[in-house]
Amino acid sequence: GDKTVGIDIASDGSAVIDYLLAEGRDLDALYLTHLHLDHAGGLSEILDAGIQIRQIYVPWNAEEQRLDERSLAILALARGRGIPITSLARGDELRYNKTAIQVKWPDRDCRRGQNANDLPLVLRIDLDGALILNTSDLTGSYERYAAAPCDVLKVAHHGSRDSSGEEFLAFVSPKLALISCSSTSRSLPGAETLERLAAQGIPVLRYRTHDLTAVHTEPCACGRRGCWEQYASANALKRITREAMERCPDSALWVHCAGKLEQISG
Repeated sequence: GDKTVGIDIASDGSAVIDYLLAEGRDLDALYLTHLHLDHAGGLSEILDAGIQIRQIYVPWNAEEQRLDERSLAILALARGRGIPITSLARGDELRYNKTAIQVKWPDRDCRRGQNANDLPLVLRIDLDGALILNTSDLTGSYERYAAAPCDVLKVAHHGSRDSSGEEFLAFVSPKLALISCSSTSRSLPGAETLERLAAQGIPVLRYRTHDLTAVHTEPCACGRRGCWEQYASANALKRITREAMERCPDSALWVHCAGKLEQISG
C-alpha cells in the first residue's frame, strides 16, 4: 500500500500538520536530517495534533554532535512516546514501493562533537527514476563526500554562500534547484551561491522555510524521460499556490508549494 514519508518538519510543524490532517494521513516514516530546531523542532506539535509517527530516522551519531538541550530533548520526546528511532549512515537504503531513499552522508566513522550541519542526513530520493538530492544543511567542507547526480537539488543550508561549490554543482548537475529560506532574509540565499548556480545554467526556485513543498513524478505522456525539463525551467513558476497548481501535459515531474514559489534565476 501507499506510504507517507516526511523529511524534516521545521520548528513548529504547522505545514506538515495541515497537509497530513487534510489528507487523513499519519507518517509511516519521518527522516530528521539533524536535530537543529528549524528542522526538527515541530515534533511535539505534530504528536499533539494526533498524528502517528511509526518510525523516525536520524543521522549516525546524531545525539553526539554539538547540540543544545532543546535539540537533544527532541529524541527524548520520541522515545517517551514509544516511537522507534534508527540511525542511518552512508550506504543504507530504504524502499517504499517504487521509491528508494539512499543515504549519501554521514559515514559511520564520523567524529563526535562536531557541528550538526557537518553531519546531517543527505538523502538521494529515487522517485521511479526521477532523482532528488536533499542536502539538508550540509556545509561546503563535506559536500564532496555526499555528491551524487540528480535531477532536482534541494540546495544546502538555505542557499548559504559556504555550500554548493562549483565542483559539487558540476558533479551533481541538477536540472532544477530549490532553496528554502525566509523571503525577508538579507543574507540567504547567498549571492555567491546564486552566481554559481547561474553560471551552470541551473534554474532556481525559492520557497519560504515554513511552506510545504512536494515534488511529484508521473508517467511522461510523450514517452520520453527528461522532457519535464522544459516545464521546470519555463512553466513551473506560473501561479503555483495552495489553491491552484499548473502542470505541463508532457511533464514527468512537477513542483507544488503550499505557499508561493519565487523565481530567482533560470
